[in-house]
Amino acid sequence: FNEKLLLSWVGLRGAVPIVFATYPMIYGISKADMFFNLVFFIVLTSVLVQGTTISIFAKKLNLNEDDNSKIRYPLDIELSDEVKSELIEITVPENCSAVGKSILELNMPLTALIVLIKRKNNFITPRGSTVLEGGDKMVIMTDNKNDVYFINSCLGII
Repeated sequence: FNEKLLLSWVGLRGAVPIVFATYPMIYGISKADMFFNLVFFIVLTSVLVQGTTISIFAKKLNLNEDDNSKIRYPLDIELSDEVKSELIEITVPENCSAVGKSILELNMPLTALIVLIKRKNNFITPRGSTVLEGGDKMVIMTDNKNDVYFINSCLGII
């Protein structure tokens, strides 16, 4: 409800009403210039009044975010249609047979590459000697969609 209330306060502002107000001027309707000036003034006033109060209104509705919050960078890579690789994310279960093993010991498919490991709140650059822990989130790039089954079996997930 609070989000809808904030959106209704902010509303749609900008150039669309101004563009629509030019149509009567184009067709030569009398007093069209006065109508255009009125629309322009209302849009400008609306943007100034409501635009400057958005953060205040958001705080009152508990929709603001702390300025000290950590910036998140999503791992979104758009690959072209020519590239047949895909990225998958696999979480290593706590009771997995791969826990305590190095990446070299996993016998991963040659078409799969562990690109990144997130352990707790840290990112780790994987190396052959990197030892997996339960709860590790791995981003794996693979050229073969069938590798997901083999990767899960290498990790002892299935």
